[in-house]
Amino acid sequence: MIVKGVITIKYGRPLVCQNGATCTNSVGGFSCICVNGWTGPECSVNIDDCAGAACFNGATCIDRVGAFYCKCTPGKTGLLCHLDDACTSNPCHADAICDTSPINGSYTCSCASGYKGLDCSEDIDECEQGSPCEHDGICVNTPGSFACNCSVGFTGPRCETNVNECESHPCRNDGSCLDDPGTFRCVCMPDSYSNNEFIFINKHTNSLIRHLNDYISNLHKVGHLLDIVINSTYPSTVSTIRECFSDRDTASVNVTG
Repeated sequence: MIVKGVITIKYGRPLVCQNGATCTNSVGGFSCICVNGWTGPECSVNIDDCAGAACFNGATCIDRVGAFYCKCTPGKTGLLCHLDDACTSNPCHADAICDTSPINGSYTCSCASGYKGLDCSEDIDECEQGSPCEHDGICVNTPGSFACNCSVGFTGPRCETNVNECESHPCRNDGSCLDDPGTFRCVCMPDSYSNNEFIFINKHTNSLIRHLNDYISNLHKVGHLLDIVINSTYPSTVSTIRECFSDRDTASVNVTG
């Protein structure tokens, strides 16, 4: 008679070595080879490293796996809290960060921006490193930083921003404002003039003249009275002028030449 079935063969106990231990098979059993910090038949017990530790100056020992850590009291440092903490005396200046070496207790200062030196007490003159100010701004050194005195028409920490003078509507009598870097221009209506351009009528020829600067040697304005001195090569009879930077009242004109 033949009996069919499944035969299960067991070769030993399930693997029970813990925490990274190595299992070694032996006749009739096994053994666990523990990694550092663990002990016991199955390597399940953490070794108390503080039991043989020597933390100094009232420090607290904190056990870790295969190591320990000494939590120092204020003013002490080092792996065993056996050194004086040099940072306690605040040797670093200007909001620098002080770090103490756990080897010898010496300090190292990590300086804030704008300072240098072993204790961060030396101010860096940013203006000597090449002016950080743009558009001809004047650099002024300040403790830990710098400031820029901007030229007319520019603003910003580094004078990097052009001021849009046209936002204040400086041109009058329907003149159009054109913003330029650091300045502006007024484009006036045909019956008005700007700072550098005038329109007036020569009564002798009844013609419009735009660029009065070609003939002017001096121009002085008081209120609405214009005293114009022109070169003798130009006729001395001039009609009324309207102002682009003033109101639309007709200006009185006195001409000599």
